[in-house]
Amino acid sequence: MPVVISIQYQRRRNRLTILIRVVTAAFAAVSLQACAAGETRSVASTDSVSAIPSPQSPVPSSESPVPAGDTALSSGVGSLRGSIDSALAATRRRTRPASRARPRALSPLADTIAEKLVFPPVTQSWFLGAARGKRMLVDIGRVDIEVRRNPARLAAYKEAVDARSPFPVGTRFRLRGPWGADDAVVNGFDTWNGRIVATVETSPLVDSLARTIEPLPATAQLVDSAAVPIAYDSTCVRGPVSPVLDVRVKGVRDSLELRMRETEHPPYERLLKSLKSRSTSAAGCFPGGRVIVIATLWAGEYEWVREQVVLLDDAGLVSPLRLRDYRFRGHEALFALDGDGDGIDDLATRGYGPNLGGMSVLRLVDGRTPKEPRRLERMATGFAWENR
Repeated sequence: MPVVISIQYQRRRNRLTILIRVVTAAFAAVSLQACAAGETRSVASTDSVSAIPSPQSPVPSSESPVPAGDTALSSGVGSLRGSIDSALAATRRRTRPASRARPRALSPLADTIAEKLVFPPVTQSWFLGAARGKRMLVDIGRVDIEVRRNPARLAAYKEAVDARSPFPVGTRFRLRGPWGADDAVVNGFDTWNGRIVATVETSPLVDSLARTIEPLPATAQLVDSAAVPIAYDSTCVRGPVSPVLDVRVKGVRDSLELRMRETEHPPYERLLKSLKSRSTSAAGCFPGGRVIVIATLWAGEYEWVREQVVLLDDAGLVSPLRLRDYRFRGHEALFALDGDGDGIDDLATRGYGPNLGGMSVLRLVDGRTPKEPRRLERMATGFAWENR
């Protein structure tokens, strides 16, 4: 008798479990269907609002109208309207691209290479330019496959980039470097040390500087291709500092290196054998100072790093700075430049980390509190490399 009762109880329990599962699945299906319908209505409403400005929400005066036949904006994988508008006012909410162009058909080899291309989001508007191989290039992404050695692969790579790049031929960048500012228009694509780079057509001055100075860093801001081009020289006199200040800078560099070597030591003996130090400086029109000095002590492949950054004013007084540059632990000061056009200089650096490196432009900002020292923060980066 107890066995029969147990069997009946188990059957009832199984039926109840099945019933609960069926009800739960039905409820989940209804909920998903309702969410999908609501999302579709929301997306449609958002697109219609962004596509047709209403009288209550006029288009900001800083935005320039985009010609309907502007191929630099309408071609490529994604429309650049949202990213170009956001470049005019970086703090404003970015506009969603209104449409997306269909990617063109690729050859089999180009289609294979296209799967190894990594581009930034279309809403990004700040990039890094630099002179490489006696020409000015703009870093716009990464390629995760070797394409340089075989001419056929290189041709297929350029075909893939031309079809997939969110920054097609005709896109305009505003370059700001140590010389001042000039506009540059994308006229092709190439690769440099594993990076996807855009070749640009720019002013004779920038072309001449790129042939003689390397790396010649510059920020590259994405701007509307219908905007009026600009070209101006820097108002900052970054030439040689006074002899007295020059002697002071050299003394500070030596002092920082010596003090770190005396007080900082890596924890492992194998790192002690590879201990190295370096100090660099760059003169410019920095807020509250004239020269930035970076002293770095490192061991191994930048596995252990200690770094000190200071700002010297015209009288030689030293103020400490903090530096925050993500993966890059050690830095080398290259040039001072006005990277964002605000009339205040920023610092172009070459950064290093464990088996990696790259270039960055750093902006000098105030500390979070009056007691905190000012700090250098990344504004743009590019031309990164890794040892794999």
